[in-house]
Amino acid sequence: MKSISNLLFLLVCSFCCGLLPGCCPDTALPVKPEDDRFTTEVLASNLDEPMQFELMSDGRVVFAERKGKINVYDPSTKSVKVIAEIPVRHTFAGYTSSGTHESEDGIHGVLLDPQFESNHWIYVFYAPEVGGPKNQLSRFEWKGERVNLYSEKKLLEVPLDTSVCCHLGGGLVFDNDNNLLVATGENGQAEDGFSTLDERPGHETSDAQRTSANTNSFNGKILRIHPEDNGTYTIPSGNLFPPGTPKTRPEIYTMGNRNPWRITIDHKTGWLYWGEVGPNGNEDSKERGPRAYDEFNQARKAGNFGYPQFIADNKPYRRFDFATGKPGMFFDAKKPVNLSRNNTGVKELPPAQSAFIWYPYGKSDSFPLLGTGAMSAVGGPIYRQAKFPNASQPFPAYYDGKWFITDWVRGWIMAVTMDDEGNYKSMERFLPDQKHYGIIDIDFGPDGSLYLLEYGTGVFRASPEARLVKISYNPGNRAPVAKARISKSSGHRPLQVIMDGTSSVDPDGDRLAYNWEIRGPGNKFIKSDKNIQTLQLSTLGDYRGKLTVRDVKGLENSTEFDLTVGNEQPRIEINLDGANESFYYNGQKLTYNILVSDTEDGSTSKGTIAADQVAVEIEHLEILNKSALESLPWKKDEATSTMMANLLIDNSDCRSCHSIRDPSIGPSFQQVARKYVNDISAVSRLATKIIAGGNGAWGERMMPAHPGLTENEAGILARYILSSGKDAGRRSRVLQGNYTIPEKADTRRQEFILLRATYRDKGAPGANRLNTDERLFLRNPFVPVSRVDGYKNVEFNRQVDLDNSDITSSTAGSWIAMSQIDLNKVREIQFNATCNVDSAVRSGWQIAIKIDSVNGEIIARTSDIPSNLHKSVQSGERSKAVLEKRVGKHDLYFQFQHDASKPLSQVKLRDIEFILEK
Repeated sequence: MKSISNLLFLLVCSFCCGLLPGCCPDTALPVKPEDDRFTTEVLASNLDEPMQFELMSDGRVVFAERKGKINVYDPSTKSVKVIAEIPVRHTFAGYTSSGTHESEDGIHGVLLDPQFESNHWIYVFYAPEVGGPKNQLSRFEWKGERVNLYSEKKLLEVPLDTSVCCHLGGGLVFDNDNNLLVATGENGQAEDGFSTLDERPGHETSDAQRTSANTNSFNGKILRIHPEDNGTYTIPSGNLFPPGTPKTRPEIYTMGNRNPWRITIDHKTGWLYWGEVGPNGNEDSKERGPRAYDEFNQARKAGNFGYPQFIADNKPYRRFDFATGKPGMFFDAKKPVNLSRNNTGVKELPPAQSAFIWYPYGKSDSFPLLGTGAMSAVGGPIYRQAKFPNASQPFPAYYDGKWFITDWVRGWIMAVTMDDEGNYKSMERFLPDQKHYGIIDIDFGPDGSLYLLEYGTGVFRASPEARLVKISYNPGNRAPVAKARISKSSGHRPLQVIMDGTSSVDPDGDRLAYNWEIRGPGNKFIKSDKNIQTLQLSTLGDYRGKLTVRDVKGLENSTEFDLTVGNEQPRIEINLDGANESFYYNGQKLTYNILVSDTEDGSTSKGTIAADQVAVEIEHLEILNKSALESLPWKKDEATSTMMANLLIDNSDCRSCHSIRDPSIGPSFQQVARKYVNDISAVSRLATKIIAGGNGAWGERMMPAHPGLTENEAGILARYILSSGKDAGRRSRVLQGNYTIPEKADTRRQEFILLRATYRDKGAPGANRLNTDERLFLRNPFVPVSRVDGYKNVEFNRQVDLDNSDITSSTAGSWIAMSQIDLNKVREIQFNATCNVDSAVRSGWQIAIKIDSVNGEIIARTSDIPSNLHKSVQSGERSKAVLEKRVGKHDLYFQFQHDASKPLSQVKLRDIEFILEK
């Protein structure tokens, strides 16, 4: 009977899946899961330069730290233990005679044998403290609490030149045939930001033809060997050069690598994948060749991946005579040759293979989603759901076959989709709202979760942000989200408070149970299980409130809030003397008046609150997202420009190379400030360098370009750096005054004028002091559609430059919306709108402007929107809607309406402009 039931189930399921996609989720087309189905857990933090990890079948995680420690995280105890401390070399002689410096040397890779459960072997790729400059692949035995360092078997040695710092690779992985692959870097340095091809005597470390392009060198390669039980290795078939080939090493699987990091095997296809760190050039050169690119690569078989003669999609470099400064011929990807005096291998090399994905410092035309700025490609795993048949919480089928890649500096994780032949198809951000701190290794564990090892902020030191992280998928019930609305958080006693939890939500639609807890002076405790609770608090002091919501399956979530009895929150008003409070126009003279009042302290109008107790600022800012600035956790008396600088730093690569006080990869901010202390042009010069990049100002290191920053943003960063991060650009002002908005040649620049006033009261008996921070934003009246607040039934056509995006719609009644727009002095609204109809035919499309809701009052309407071929469009005319005088702030809905008697076409909108009375 059981077999018959199973057969019936399969027949029914097959029929159902043919008719109803999604009926059988394992076989139907997978749907992308919601981001809130993933839970991120920090397993361990404050690590000291973690490098690589290995996941064990029992859930433990083995990971190495560069300076010599091998650790194990145990999920049963949620603790980390040291299982080995290997003496390693982690410094190099440096470029000067000033002594040794931290380098990339140390432990780079750690890996367990596929038969670890029976043989207890662990492999480590490291730079031994004694025995000459080299990286060494060794096998140890790990039984019990510690690794037996006396059990070491040395399998492989990779020579190093310790006069230079970097590019040492270090990734380890076993393939399907238990062959061990080892990634090695080219162990060189770039002197000018281009490919390393300097053949002059004394410049050997700047010639990667001696390593990456040398068939007789282990450096700049991915090696493949088969470890034997006696601690030696044999050569598997299929490597790049058969054993016995003159001037070659048979261990080489791929060559032409600069700095391959984390390597992975797709266990379905057997193909090799990895991230490749490229050089540092910001611009193409006619004499030298292409700018720098980082790469993500795929090797279906052994091959030459081109460096230093090619990069990206086989973009060729030129031979270059550094002694005379004269360029030579471009290298030929089909027939590359290595004619360097430093080459000890064969001259004629295998054909160069193109990168799978490649991206520069600036915007990538081929892969724009990868962003801009400094870069350091890491790589990552191919997810195969079938590899985890016993997983307790596997990732969903949607990600099956996708390659998870990451960048150490940029912080994103991308899921790359390939077609049935393994060719690139597309990519998308994975959990784009999450913040990561230097992902240096990434892999899936036996439980099906995704694990990340994060190096942290800065280099060559321990960091609180250096973490082991686990991301788990929840296919079932999700925890609710607690939200508490408090009618009044402070005031005189008795304080009447209405606490409302009805805005709490459950993503699965479950009924919620509520629990309020209020703790106050003298450990007073109040508890309630109502969704709306009214309180009367009579005892002076500060209270802490907590709302916990629980769904029917027992999952819960909490939020907390503060209440103060005996002290009223200060009130601040910012008045603009009748000017519009949403928009500004260039050259406008703003007259402002700040009024502060406090029940206990008095007011500025009566003179009981002194003007110098109120911090007032006016800032002219350019920022990608006003809501990001609004949500910043403002600190008392901290200047807006300082907060803005920290926002920009947090969303860029700055912390990867710089800190405020201590030198890192680059100089500290304080070092830069001291260098420019008497330079009156320092802000503009430094801002230009931040955008364009630079080389040589602080030694060999190149500063990457940041073309994604605007001049205004780079200026904010420059002022912050030159003040060493202390109240950069603060401008204190009086309570009443004038401010003239600068004239700008480009009226389309997306800028904000921010007026901010802050006051902290004197407190009251038994109650803390309270702070009020009032902000008023004035925005550019020219609004690209990328900056509206909502839309429905329109298609958002995103461009690399977000403000060049547009929206299209073929649905009558579709709309876009902007929230709380002041209509005072707005006399006209213009639209850059067109339709795809013949110019001789009326389109039938109009834009109706409604207030307060999509069903609200129509306050204006455009005439018929013209065709994109119409002469009015060609001459730059815009569709207009004239407004009668209105006051107050309203939500605006711009609804696309269509005359049903006309053929339905597509309407396109790029931007909206509010025209103000002056």
